[in-house]
Order: sequence, then C-alpha cells, then structure tokens
Amino acid sequence: MKNLFMATAIIVTSMAVMAQDSPWRTVTGISYADGGQKIASGTITTIGTNRVTPFDIQSGVGFQERIGVEYRWTDRISVQCSIGHSASEAMGMDGSLDFTTIPLELMGFVELGKGFRIGAGLRQSHAEMRGTGKAENFPLNGSYSGNQGSVFELQYLFKNGVTQSGASPAQFGLSLRNVSETFTHRLGAINGDHIELGVVLYY
Repeated sequence: MKNLFMATAIIVTSMAVMAQDSPWRTVTGISYADGGQKIASGTITTIGTNRVTPFDIQSGVGFQERIGVEYRWTDRISVQCSIGHSASEAMGMDGSLDFTTIPLELMGFVELGKGFRIGAGLRQSHAEMRGTGKAENFPLNGSYSGNQGSVFELQYLFKNGVTQSGASPAQFGLSLRNVSETFTHRLGAINGDHIELGVVLYY
C-alpha cells in the first residue's frame, strides 16, 4: 500500500506541474489524528532497551498524510481529490503490529473570506492489519473494508492566493478535520471516527 501511495503522489504532482497555467493546483497535508476504536493492546519489549512497555493500536490514531489536486470551479468554490496514508503501529523485539489505512477523498471547499475555508465531502478507505513475530497469527490481522465515510474540514490559510482562474502562489495554512467512517473485518465492525489537526500546503 505504501508503494501505491508513493506512485499516486508522483503522478498527481506531475499532473499539477504540467498544469501550472490552469485552475489546477497540488495540495499536500499532514496531520495528527486522535480517535477511533481500540483494535489491539498489550506489551512490547522495546528494541535496544529490553524494557517492557504497553501499547494500543487504534483505528483513528497517528500521523495522517495526503496528497491530491484541487480544481478552482469559481472564485469561491473548489473541488479537491486526494489519496492519503496513515499507520498505527507497535514494534518490539519479539514482534510487531501495523494497522495501515489508505483513504481516497472527494471534497468541495467554499472560501469564507479572511483566509478561512470550509469543506465537506466523501471518503472511501481501505485498511490492513499486519503482524510479525508473535503477532503473525493475530486474529484481527487481514483486510478491513471501509464504508462510505464523510469528512468536514476547516482551514485557515496564512497567505491569500489569486482568486481567479490561473496560476496561484503557494499557500500554507492550518487544518482541522472531522472524519466519520467504519471498517468491516471478518470478525466484526471497527469504528474509525477521529479528529485531525495539522497543516496544509497548496502550490
């Protein structure tokens, strides 16, 4: 999945470069998320210290990365499509668990003025739990299919860009996101609802 994320990121960036004089632009973001349901917990022996520490794997906790393209439909309305990646993992001397999520999002944004934007849209995620060592046969390993989730986002951009169609200067800002989604595993459903706080860059 990480290879898919990197390949898509390269393609998206190339598209934006070729369209410098159009209403298209690239968007990237990174945020930290908190929330979601606890999937696994236990203890690990930390590599290099032999210290035993507790861990939790949650469906909505960890760093979230995304990259995509945005099309400015009018002076105030934009449409955005992106692909993301996040992981919640625990790694120790005797094994590891890794819950990875790849979300696709389609959103619309409205300019509110004074640097503020508000957006809403749909999200479709796929997740995978992998284990190594003593966690190799963990019952919750395997694929998780996501339902059609939703995203609400509030942004504040520090530098206002060109509002008309055409090339726009880079814009950097803060992002607050609320994500609602559910994952289904052969053993049951997992709540993935979470909140993200991070930064966003348009160029």
